Amino acid sequence: HGNAAGGNGYDEGNAVAIDSNDNIIVVGRSNGSTGTKAAIWKYTSNGVLDTSFGGGDGFITTTSNGVKTGVVIDSADNIYVTGYAGGEVTLWKYNTTGTLDSSFDSDGIFVFTNPGSDYSYDLVLDQTGNILLTGDLSDGSNSDMFIMRVTPLGNLDTTFGAGLGYITHNNAAGGNGYDSGKAINLDSEGNILIAGSSYDSSYDLAIWKVSPQGQLDTSFGGGNGYVTLNNIAGGNSGDRGEDLALTASGTLVVTGFSVGTTTDEMFLLNLE
Repeated sequence: HGNAAGGNGYDEGNAVAIDSNDNIIVVGRSNGSTGTKAAIWKYTSNGVLDTSFGGGDGFITTTSNGVKTGVVIDSADNIYVTGYAGGEVTLWKYNTTGTLDSSFDSDGIFVFTNPGSDYSYDLVLDQTGNILLTGDLSDGSNSDMFIMRVTPLGNLDTTFGAGLGYITHNNAAGGNGYDSGKAINLDSEGNILIAGSSYDSSYDLAIWKVSPQGQLDTSFGGGNGYVTLNNIAGGNSGDRGEDLALTASGTLVVTGFSVGTTTDEMFLLNLE
């Protein structure tokens, strides 16, 4: 689908989720005559735009200079979308027709404001309906990986992360603080798993494990709560994690890309 924002530029899907009726939700961005806007599309199981969504269009665009990067759907088919707009972490909650849920942070939109430019890339729901986000927070010079927990009402959960509602971590690779979380998942005990990257002289794949309360799990990664890997494809210019999943036996599967000696290569890791 093109021209969601009314222009003739690019449209991009970044994440997809399926509701209880097999409808397909796609989130991303659309470049139109007034700039790039965050976008969300809803399709039927047959791949046809659902005109009950978005006021008859089957899609909506919101927030200039924004992009939607992750989506999850709860048991009532409410749609939670994360991304960023104007350099701020943003979380939207929609009902099944594409209307913002005003019971969530009073207007359907949670925004986290920080001095630097911040990015949210992925989200997951825990068993009690809290929303966990990951991405990177900046102080204007360096960036830290973050995990943030938002309540079902759209407020920072200050029982998480020593009263802040979020935690940050940097220098996983021993560098100067460019760390980012790109994907988030939960294990069967509610522990939080993050895949992303950390910068030293180049980017290394980074994987973090954090307790449900927001503390690094030192049983993971040889006592650090995280592991880093580099040169997976035999090069020395960068390795980044993009997504992760858990197998039925509890092992961790991570994918991303590694810069090899001549080309970038996809990698797939299975970690105990």
